[in-house]
Amino acid sequence: GQLAHVKITSTKELGGSVTPEMCLEAADYGIVLMNKAPDWETRLSVKFAEYTSAGLPVIVGTYVGEAARLVRTFGLSPSLILGDDDPFPGLRRPLPEERRMIRVWAMQYFSPSNILRMTDF
Repeated sequence: GQLAHVKITSTKELGGSVTPEMCLEAADYGIVLMNKAPDWETRLSVKFAEYTSAGLPVIVGTYVGEAARLVRTFGLSPSLILGDDDPFPGLRRPLPEERRMIRVWAMQYFSPSNILRMTDF
C-alpha cells in the first residue's frame, strides 16, 4: 500500500530505557494534526516547537494554522502541510543537513529573545 515503506520502530528495538530525546532522534518526522475549531488559524502546538527543535521535519494539518504558516514561510523542507482531503504523501528520510537547518531555525525562532521581541516585552 501507500505506506508500505514506513517502518515503525518499537521502544524495545531502541534498547532498554528510552528517553523522549531518543525517540525524537530515531524519528524521521513529527506529526501535528488537529480538528477544525474557531481558533484554527492561530494554532501552533508545543509539539511543533519540540519537533523542530529536535531537527525533525513536521507533517502539519491545515487546522494547525500558525504551524502551517511557519512551514510555508520558512520552507522547513521536507516538512509538509496536509489538507482534509489530501492523500497521505510519499515521504523520504530527511537528509542530515535538512535536520540541522530545521534545528538551527527552531533554536533561533523559539529563542527567549525572539519570543520577547514577538510579544513586545
